[in-house]
Amino acid sequence: MTRLADRFDWLRAYYAATPLFALADFVCGANVRAAAFAAQPGLRAGYYAMCLACLGLSFARPAWSGAVALAESSLNLLLLVLAVFLPYYAAAEAALDGRPFASPFSALFVVNFFLAGAVWTASSYETLLTSAARGRTRARRPRGAPAPPAPRSVRPPASPSSASRRSAPRPSGAAGG
Repeated sequence: MTRLADRFDWLRAYYAATPLFALADFVCGANVRAAAFAAQPGLRAGYYAMCLACLGLSFARPAWSGAVALAESSLNLLLLVLAVFLPYYAAAEAALDGRPFASPFSALFVVNFFLAGAVWTASSYETLLTSAARGRTRARRPRGAPAPPAPRSVRPPASPSSASRRSAPRPSGAAGG
């Protein structure tokens, strides 16, 4: 049986492939990973640097790799959604004004959208599975917050034989009278 952490090493491999994605982007023009920054090479380079920082963080704190991937892919999806809707609104406005417009979406843009969605989905499941495996179903207590009160000890119910001994009347001839 494999450990839960061993099943999700692909997230680190995804971030370790960042230099290959950057090379394909800047040398070959295949912008698969940072399609939201198609026209801004400086922002694309910054995004690739952030992905390398995610790689370093996932090696420094392996337990955080799912949450790191979830945060990065959430940011990527947000940027992609903006990159979809802003050109869509510009194209709709151009169509209403009677101006010609070209499709702002490429095949690489769609590939990036599906890649980011797949990483987001897988990392959210990993985060859910690893938190459930550790028994965390609610948030941790913040640092400095007082500890919750200790649970009260609950006595088990008395057995019928011990209850009858306690409630049994004393013999009338007992001392104490």
